[in-house]
Amino acid sequence: MRVIIIIFLLGCVGYNANAQYVFPGHEPPKPAFPGQTRASIADQSPPVDITVIKDGLFLPWGIAPLPSGSLLMTEMTGRLSLVKPDGTVHHNIPGLPAVRGYWFMGLMDVILHPDFENNRLVYFSYFAPPEGEQGNGIHQTTDEWAKAYIDTTALHDEWKVKDEDFKSHNPFDRRYIGRGRLADDEMSIESFENIFEVGARRMTFGADGKLWVTTWGTEEAQDLTKLGSKMLRLNDDGSIPDDNPFVGNDYVPDAIYASGFRDPSGTALNPETHEVWTIEHGPQGGDEINVMRAGANYGWPVITYGREYDDAGTPIGDGLSAKAGYEQPLYFWNPNIAPSSIMFYDGGLFPTWKGNALVTSLKGRQLTRLELVGNNVVAEERLIEHFGERLRTVKQGYDGALYIVTDSRENGQLIKLTPRTN
Repeated sequence: MRVIIIIFLLGCVGYNANAQYVFPGHEPPKPAFPGQTRASIADQSPPVDITVIKDGLFLPWGIAPLPSGSLLMTEMTGRLSLVKPDGTVHHNIPGLPAVRGYWFMGLMDVILHPDFENNRLVYFSYFAPPEGEQGNGIHQTTDEWAKAYIDTTALHDEWKVKDEDFKSHNPFDRRYIGRGRLADDEMSIESFENIFEVGARRMTFGADGKLWVTTWGTEEAQDLTKLGSKMLRLNDDGSIPDDNPFVGNDYVPDAIYASGFRDPSGTALNPETHEVWTIEHGPQGGDEINVMRAGANYGWPVITYGREYDDAGTPIGDGLSAKAGYEQPLYFWNPNIAPSSIMFYDGGLFPTWKGNALVTSLKGRQLTRLELVGNNVVAEERLIEHFGERLRTVKQGYDGALYIVTDSRENGQLIKLTPRTN
């Protein structure tokens, strides 16, 4: 069903809309440089139309717009769908391996190869069942695989309290980046192959043609022997570039490009600077934007602008927000917005947004527009707040429209934003 909702974009209504929360007994965090947080309020954007293209989805996660005007969409439980320009949705596109969907895991990001129009390669990050076991829900109806997802999450709760020896010999899942060819009729994935084994969060291709990957694993952020909570940089076939910063270091995996992240929930190539940016879901009051630097350490949990999730706002670690040897974020939010994806707009439908960054958020249930000058955030606008849904991912279509999936187990939606027509 297609529903048109005409709304106005909402800017922040005053300085207090961006004011930092003062934790009891603590001063709010002091930024390391001017403009690092609470940017000026941007001029209000013109109104838009929101079209609900598809509802009734279960935890939709990834979107990959196609040159044809269609798009690919993933749901965590393992369903890959094709959405046609007229809104027709084809579910259960075949060709992917079995997926294990549970908790915040499953079939996640999906992106196109930079040379997709010639090679038709599509990349996926996903969690698979252990060797020899079946996935949960990839070919079943939403209600059935919602139950399968919940049941598998309960099994994981039982598994995670087992001792370390049991867990090491009985892994609950396997985690991969894989790729396959989208058939010419867009109705199947062909010749799928796993190219790298890691619990990937988000992916993007850089200006260098390399595949940049953010990973899970908060506890491993400062452990350079592990791939968790890192930025990885791979060749498009999953091999390691010779110029990665730790190549030749016997103690650090060659794939690692940068470290020290908590939950890098989004990544995108800035087309103006040709740098890869990440957005990080921090603790209470510590969401960040970072620009990737070779070999850099972004600090979690040694430095952070956030605090523990308690009423007292307990400091994390030594309570530091800066320390020699650790990178400062380009921008941070306090209070936090729970960011979930980032992209840069370069389309024609919203000409005043060209060059802006757009960030979806879960807690804030908003689309945040950031005006940029180089690597500085100079203004911020909160958009579609009263749509009232947790927003998981935003992508720009080839038509210049914005496509967003909402984060819900009951009624996830795929929506489209276009300029208001009347």
